[in-house]
Amino acid sequence: MRNYVVIVGHGRSGSNRLLDTLDCHEATFCRNEPNELQGAVMAALEDGFFEDRLSPDFQRHWRASIARAAARCSGKDRFDACRKVYHAFPYSDRVGAYIFKRRRLRLALGLVVRDMKKEEWETAAFHIDQAALRRATPVFKILLNPGWLTRTHEDDENQRVIHNIRNPVAFLKSWRNRYVTPTGPEKVYRDNLETLDLVLAAFGRPRWSVPAFSEEALFETELWRWRYVNEALYSALNGSPRYMVTRYEDYDDDPKAIARAVYAFAGLQFEQKHAERISEMENTLFGDAPRPAEIKIDMEPILERVLADSPLLDLMSSTVSGSQ
Repeated sequence: MRNYVVIVGHGRSGSNRLLDTLDCHEATFCRNEPNELQGAVMAALEDGFFEDRLSPDFQRHWRASIARAAARCSGKDRFDACRKVYHAFPYSDRVGAYIFKRRRLRLALGLVVRDMKKEEWETAAFHIDQAALRRATPVFKILLNPGWLTRTHEDDENQRVIHNIRNPVAFLKSWRNRYVTPTGPEKVYRDNLETLDLVLAAFGRPRWSVPAFSEEALFETELWRWRYVNEALYSALNGSPRYMVTRYEDYDDDPKAIARAVYAFAGLQFEQKHAERISEMENTLFGDAPRPAEIKIDMEPILERVLADSPLLDLMSSTVSGSQ
């Protein structure tokens, strides 16, 4: 298996932006949450929120899934970020985006092309040169499964992990606006309670004792989950030369500097054409994003209860770094 990159962390922390940044390079093959697709190869893996619940042979399953997912694609992936080295013909990127992002066209094509009717399918020979694809760098965005990486990283010399982290209050604002509001706050709270006691136990904390819903309780339960996902990754992988931490706020300040560092970490050359693509990406995707509404409750007591003894506080105050 060749080197591959996994973008990890919690949602609403800039992982899409990092994936798109890496997709601006012509020698990457980027997969957007391939574990979230029904019937996909990585969807068959065990839940990776808690590493201690993974089976002893998970490493073997992981390697097989990575290898297969690196030769497949889905409607969640982008097809026209740029002209790739493995595109089979000129304008293959545009043709791919036109066909594969339109479900009806894809289903019609599925009458003659294997797997095309599924949510994830083998890359088509008319679209991608298979030999060239095997020389590209696969990139996977996989969130909320820290156990997959903490279990496999040490023994997988091909794995490169980019961990993106965001200021917790800014994360909560974005999470509330984009996830809680459409889903319903009380439902999200009930969902959080399903694993919360296990999260608290991982930090030696007592069981959750606030059964009734409130906005404050909702934020605190999610902040515990945020801490668990990010701290599990940081505590286990920090010190590995194949682990890199980036901060959402650093990307905001200087996207090209972060892109340059991320490309170097992934073994990719950074050139002016990549800087130009990233600049266009900023303008079209991120320049006019609405600012999340302010949180009206006092967050200081919640932050103190959840993060007072967390190494993430030092991490968030540092600059972008690759572990040494």
